[in-house]
Amino acid sequence: MKPSSPRRLLLSAVVVLTAPWIVDTVAAVHAESRISGEIRDGEGMDQNPGVTVGGVPYLAALFTHTVPTVVVEAGDVSVEGIGTANLRAEIRDLRLDGRQVLDGDILGAPASIIARTVRLDGVALGTQIGVTDLDIAHPTDISPSARPATEARLTGTPPGFDRPVTVYVRLRIRGPEMTMVPYRLVGVPADREDEVRSVFTWRLRTEDLPLPTRIDKVFCSGGSIYLESRQRAVVVGETPILPVGSDPDALPGSVHRRG
Repeated sequence: MKPSSPRRLLLSAVVVLTAPWIVDTVAAVHAESRISGEIRDGEGMDQNPGVTVGGVPYLAALFTHTVPTVVVEAGDVSVEGIGTANLRAEIRDLRLDGRQVLDGDILGAPASIIARTVRLDGVALGTQIGVTDLDIAHPTDISPSARPATEARLTGTPPGFDRPVTVYVRLRIRGPEMTMVPYRLVGVPADREDEVRSVFTWRLRTEDLPLPTRIDKVFCSGGSIYLESRQRAVVVGETPILPVGSDPDALPGSVHRRG
């Protein structure tokens, strides 16, 4: 039995409405796959990074010649100068011609900004300071909507202790260094305060990180510490998109101050 006229009209409408969405989705997925593979091959990574192209619809870039954002992410990556971390790069206002849009070919294209972020969770930061059960939290607001803060609340068991302590720290950029300095201790015996301050004091020579520009922002958000640098008016591919170090024998850039 043939579909009735109203049903045929409905099916036609569904096809007309969904076909452009399907085409756009396929084009975006193809571009993301191409970008991911090029970054993995070009930067010597062991895994394909996740890639998300912005713009709804993506193929609108065929007419505007601009892709608003391309986000590249990789987790548990070895970063020269800091150890294991999570990486994110956001490329903004990427200028592409029609062929580049369809192929997902972004190398050599101009962009307004590449914002690169190194994220340290409790395991990564705890490895740096020798606290294996470290937990990172916002200093005053643990809700998901909390604004980023330049302080953090750290809880963990320092070496030589049999129970966790809580330490509030300030996160600052001071010249070429990122510093983490305690300003409040909770649950620490008075005769061991200096010992705890020493464990939770950390500084990082940001110029030793594999980034084309210095870290210009450090903050705590969502249980992690973020280090961010921004490169403006760039050509994609002239510098590595993700801050992955290529020299496994490089000296570490972090200094853990004790005493």
